[in-house]
Amino acid sequence: IHQTVRREIIERQKSLRRVRKAWTSLKKFAVRDVAWTFNAGLEEGMVQRLEAKMGCVLPPDLRASFLIHDGQGFLTNSGIMVGGGRLLSLSEVVAEACRQDKEEWKGREEGEEGRLDAKVLAPPALRFGEEDVEGGSARMVPVSEGARGRSVCVAFPRRRRRAGEEKEKANVGEKDGVGYVYMVTALSCRMMARSWGEYMGCLR
Repeated sequence: IHQTVRREIIERQKSLRRVRKAWTSLKKFAVRDVAWTFNAGLEEGMVQRLEAKMGCVLPPDLRASFLIHDGQGFLTNSGIMVGGGRLLSLSEVVAEACRQDKEEWKGREEGEEGRLDAKVLAPPALRFGEEDVEGGSARMVPVSEGARGRSVCVAFPRRRRRAGEEKEKANVGEKDGVGYVYMVTALSCRMMARSWGEYMGCLR
């Protein structure tokens, strides 16, 4: 257990250094009217509370990003995401993840014998909810406001709940493509990067 915790701390420290460097580079090359739109970073305790509400741990690089800047403010016309979308705050991301979770379980309860594929809970072209990612299974959660019909999404681990079972808190890992960044449109879902830090490096 101690070694697992130690590895997690080391990984988070590496992610924080990597993402802080990416943010510094991004702000250096960003247009002048964008920097003021970035929200202050969250405290560690707030991130933990929002993770608990969502039922899973954030991918390391994305987690580090919210510690540095908690998305962009509402009063901006200069979204930094590919396509011009505004970067959402963590509370907005968690609200969307919880909405997906609620809809999935509502669908399962209404489906035959309580079983309904999560993929039918949203328009098939968008394919939010449960999604095959690199041979595994993860849920696609938007981290940007849709702009020009496009949303930037990150693959989160799924929270599984079945009758008679305890709520499971999923751990992050590469095996299911968790942490991968995707561009989702009405007709496609295309992988853009294998981590949030890598994606941010493309925004300059």
